[in-house]
Amino acid sequence: GGGGAPPLFVALQAASLLAGLSAELARGGVAGLVTAWRQSDSKVSVLLDPTLHTVVTPSLIGLLWLLMVHLQRHLGALMLSSLLSIGSSPVVLAKGWPVAASALGIIKTPGLEVAALMRMLSVAFAATTASIFVAGGAQNIFVSMAGA
Repeated sequence: GGGGAPPLFVALQAASLLAGLSAELARGGVAGLVTAWRQSDSKVSVLLDPTLHTVVTPSLIGLLWLLMVHLQRHLGALMLSSLLSIGSSPVVLAKGWPVAASALGIIKTPGLEVAALMRMLSVAFAATTASIFVAGGAQNIFVSMAGA
């Protein structure tokens, strides 16, 4: 095969960037920029807004790079990235998670869906962090000790 990043890794990276942009939209940070753009006579002030340059611009540059350089050659990875992005969007999580949690038997009492999701994500993040630490071996331990 050719060099470069593995297609699965690229798909996960693109999905992560899209999920971050979706979360930013749901939080309202980007919506404020759109409103300011429409109402402002000076477009320069909107283009210099820190929200644009700390969240949106880097994510869009990264997505553009992943799409143009990597994902255009791997249709399966592009489809996986699209499905993961759709599945992690705030709208799908808000509407679909309560139904899925009830169907899977994760919750018994309605209204606790968000708490169950947060608990599951916390465990997943902790497990990921621990596995990365263990996979890093001795070098990871030395870096941790030097930082303490």
